[in-house]
Amino acid sequence: MKNTQEQLNEFICADHKKDYVEEKNTNKIQSHNYSELLIINKGDIIYAARGKVVRLGDRSVIYNRRDTIHNNYVQHSRLYERYRIKFREEELLNGEEGEILRAALSSSFTKELTDESFTMIYELAKSIFNESSKPQITELDKSIIRTALKLIVLSAASADDKGSLHGESYISEVLKYINGNLHQKLTIGSIAEAFFVSKGKLIYDFKTYCNMNISEYITMERLEKAKELLMSGCPVAEIAENCGFSSSSYFIKVFSSVVGTTPLKYRTNHFKPGAGTKE
Repeated sequence: MKNTQEQLNEFICADHKKDYVEEKNTNKIQSHNYSELLIINKGDIIYAARGKVVRLGDRSVIYNRRDTIHNNYVQHSRLYERYRIKFREEELLNGEEGEILRAALSSSFTKELTDESFTMIYELAKSIFNESSKPQITELDKSIIRTALKLIVLSAASADDKGSLHGESYISEVLKYINGNLHQKLTIGSIAEAFFVSKGKLIYDFKTYCNMNISEYITMERLEKAKELLMSGCPVAEIAENCGFSSSSYFIKVFSSVVGTTPLKYRTNHFKPGAGTKE
């Protein structure tokens, strides 16, 4: 008979954290081969992904779709409490709600919720954690977990977001500039010149706004663009050039380090018939 962890690896995994996060364990560019929901009761987080940077506080939800390249910075001086639910999207797409859930799960999102909306989602996350912590998980338990997760997804996706983009700063324009010029050789000097500021000021302001340095952000966005080009069938050498990497070998090294697999293996695992692959 399979143990609980083996069962969860094939289904839905939930864990709970209530502690101070060590500085060395946060602020990392990452990607997962599963989708995840973070139901955050307490914390101060800066989330960066797909061209945006958002600050989130207590009573927030983060949905990272499978393979989304992102960076969660958790302020280590504040108590951090959250439930994390890891799952495969296909686990939820059967039944009458399939198309609604597919739309809700189509892209990553972040939301800072009202007390009322969050309380319900938090209690559902707690129930998933409690059910999945049983010594043995029955088919009935799985049904309860799946139903609770569907409710979380639908509630979070439809809830109003009372949060906002992280402050007002020219750095938001810097992010747009970077995302529009990923194929170019981007340097701190060239970006600073484009915004008529000194390199020192740009470095300081970017770090304050994003809690990551400029090169890390550029790498994160280049990898996200590379994933899209892989699905369009572009050769690896062409992708490396179009995304601003200095060489194909360097692109492969960075991609493999963050995503956990080589670009060609990623394309093979995610290829959809009709995309058209160029060799």
